[in-house]
Amino acid sequence: MIELLLVMVIVSLFFPMMTSMSGILARVDRFPTEVQDQIGLAQLRRFLNGCRIKEIHSHQLVCENEKQWTLRCSDHHLFLSDGTIIVLEGITEVFFEQRGNEVWMMYERNHQWKEALISYA
Repeated sequence: MIELLLVMVIVSLFFPMMTSMSGILARVDRFPTEVQDQIGLAQLRRFLNGCRIKEIHSHQLVCENEKQWTLRCSDHHLFLSDGTIIVLEGITEVFFEQRGNEVWMMYERNHQWKEALISYA
C-alpha cells in the first residue's frame, strides 16, 4: 500500500514536466513551410535543369528529358506527371509564366501568394 502511494506521488510530480516535454518534442518534428518550400523548389530546379521545357500554360508546365513530364497542382499538391513525384504540399493554386528567358511559378499557400524562379527557357 505504501509503495502504491509512493508511486502516485512520484507520477504526480513528474506529470507536469512530461506534458511540457511532449509539446517541445512535437514542435521539433515540423519544419516551417518556408523551409519545406525552399527544399522542394531546389529539387524542382535541379530536375528542370536537365529538361527541355516544351510548353508553358498558366496552370501547368510540360517538359521532357527521356520522357515527357507535366508539372501541375491537384489536391493541394504540386506534382510531376501522374502524381509520381510530389514537389510541394499544402498549396491551393499555381500559375506558370515566362518572363523573357526565365520561367516563374506563382503559388498560393495559406492565402498568401509566393513566386519563385524555377528555370530558364
